[in-house]
Amino acid sequence: MFDEVAAQAPLRVRLQSVIPPKTPVCWASVFTGALPAIHGIRPVSPRPTFHGDTLFDALTRARKNVAIVAVTDSSMDRVFRGRDVDYFAERYDREVTDRVLNLLTEGIHDVIVAYQQEYDDVMHQTTPESAEALRAAEHHVEAFRVVADAFSTRWRPYDRAIMWLTDHGTHVDAASGKGTHGDDIPEDMAVEHFFGFQPAR
Repeated sequence: MFDEVAAQAPLRVRLQSVIPPKTPVCWASVFTGALPAIHGIRPVSPRPTFHGDTLFDALTRARKNVAIVAVTDSSMDRVFRGRDVDYFAERYDREVTDRVLNLLTEGIHDVIVAYQQEYDDVMHQTTPESAEALRAAEHHVEAFRVVADAFSTRWRPYDRAIMWLTDHGTHVDAASGKGTHGDDIPEDMAVEHFFGFQPAR
């Protein structure tokens, strides 16, 4: 499946997540460039909101229009609230993809972040490599392909970049027998990010 992602974003970079490899902690590090000891986000409930400086703030200062499209009440929907960006909280992954396609057509945003969560939901209910979890992963890859195709077509006149970012890995919890994450182990910490750069045509 990752080969299909690399077809759209061929620069493949192996990275290590942050500790603990929990979603709000990871995204805070991805979009601030800071370790958890600096940004202070911890995996607590209710989902925290980060008030420090982020990539989104830097983009706003540079007069760029930013959209965050995420599943309602997910970590990505909550952790970066309160900024001068456009937020789109959607019912689930299909609606996230549809919104991103609409935003690409409208053409008013310089940066669009899309967050989907089916794989994470399903692997917590089953295991990381269950048939259901792998189908969910395939859905993410297909959504990425659809968005990448639309992006390349509609934004052809511009230099552009597309990225696939994963926040953490997962493993089987010995007690529950289901998927989980949050430990300092390779299964949770090893991630791959994919980057694609295309010139204006």
